Amino acid sequence: MADSRPRVVLDTVIYLQASISATNVASSVLKRADADEIELYVSKALVEEARDVLNRPSIRLKNARLSDEELARFLQSIESKARMIDPLPTHYRYGRDPNDEHILNLAIEVRAAFIVTHDNDLLALMDANRVEGAEFRQRYPEITILTPGQLLSHLNQL
Repeated sequence: MADSRPRVVLDTVIYLQASISATNVASSVLKRADADEIELYVSKALVEEARDVLNRPSIRLKNARLSDEELARFLQSIESKARMIDPLPTHYRYGRDPNDEHILNLAIEVRAAFIVTHDNDLLALMDANRVEGAEFRQRYPEITILTPGQLLSHLNQL
């Protein structure tokens, strides 16, 4: 039987938000992965970006609950619940924000149903009235880019 769980790629900011609180909407998305409601994917680049962001002194100052031990546990939990894709081929170049290309390429590689983000550069790819949005929608109609709240609403309707 084929796996019917939607394949999901989370942007780094979602991991950052989930590390801050166990009760926010980003944490609720990760709990859906824990409950096997979604199939979560990461790449080496995504995990390294999350590690880098979560280790930044400015982030650590604002996130006092994230000790070195908690950070290691948090990152390990991501790697244990997600499928790692490495190496990650380049399928798509995104001139508006090349730093987001690894997220897009991961979603394309695994044929993800959803990219979850708050990043306006990524969300803009859902706007068919924008040149880059129309082109992305035409090439990858199976990928929907949405916010964590929108994903949870979608999952609640299933």
